[in-house]
Amino acid sequence: MIEMKQIKQNSPTTDLLGCIRRLSNVERLFLWSFQTNIAVSARIVGDVKEEKLEQAIDMVCRMHPLTRCRITFDEHHDAWFSGDSVPRAALRIVPRTSDSQWFDELRREYQVPFEPEVGPLIRFVLVHSSEVSELMVFSEHCICDGTALANLIRDILDCYADPKREVSVIPPPVITDYLQKKDGFSISTIIGSFFINRYNNQWLKKPYYISQEDFNEIHAAYWEKYRYSIALLQLEPEESHDLAVRCRENGVTIGSTMAAAFLAAYYEVIGPLPKSKRTVSTPFDLRRHFKEGNIDGFCFLSGGFNFPFVYDQKKSFWKNAADLHRIIQGRVKALDNSGLDMESFNPTLIDASELS
Repeated sequence: MIEMKQIKQNSPTTDLLGCIRRLSNVERLFLWSFQTNIAVSARIVGDVKEEKLEQAIDMVCRMHPLTRCRITFDEHHDAWFSGDSVPRAALRIVPRTSDSQWFDELRREYQVPFEPEVGPLIRFVLVHSSEVSELMVFSEHCICDGTALANLIRDILDCYADPKREVSVIPPPVITDYLQKKDGFSISTIIGSFFINRYNNQWLKKPYYISQEDFNEIHAAYWEKYRYSIALLQLEPEESHDLAVRCRENGVTIGSTMAAAFLAAYYEVIGPLPKSKRTVSTPFDLRRHFKEGNIDGFCFLSGGFNFPFVYDQKKSFWKNAADLHRIIQGRVKALDNSGLDMESFNPTLIDASELS
């Protein structure tokens, strides 16, 4: 276990009503991005009662402040999570007609833009039948990651099973409090800071602040041109067992193996990646690396890094998977967050770059 150094956010206080905390630049990267919204679905066997489910969702939203927040901007255009005057999170219930209907419902959610300054930044969908249902949670990426959504569904089901349980507020951690501090002299850091300051100064000469109207227009134009789809990979229990056994035999994780498999498939179907795109981006769950143990706060708490990698067809698949795994494990062990290192950028520049 690696002890992580806490770095206090260098953030001023605000007099805005109901503010929970300021968004980090990593969270702000996803604020106006409709392509990075995330969803988790749970299949539930047995009848789900609407009233009990709504009660459980309300309980969980009291536990986790970012499930009932909106975004508010101060006079410096800093963005803050606020719990002031936020509508109740919506639960949409639709009759279940097939095992794959949740695909269509998820596509529908992607085409409905969030309103960050109104909130909330999360929606719930129940594809319901008396025998089997799917509970889906659809969210802006700025308030959470995939692990947080999975934990949220766990909390909802726990509250559904025990509606009289006591719940308490769990303040959402901020990722910048858990970054490793960079020590020592570094030429690359100095050069990086020079160019970041240059970009910030150029931007501040003529900044542009994104509005909900801008977001809605870009959102509509994007979905007129593109259609969201899902490629579902489902393994039977015996197949999952065989995969786990093969991974252990070759000293790799299932995650590294799946990443290698997608690279191999791309190479086989389309061909080698262009030289400018031979980069692998890998997120990892920071919660597992906290000395104090797992953090249950609902928030964005993923690390991430990028590295060059070329799938080598002259090697076996498992050799490629081992090469990929070795790089990933080394970066995770070092808590490499280089892919999310953007706190030095002006936040409004990040807004504009995300929608450009």
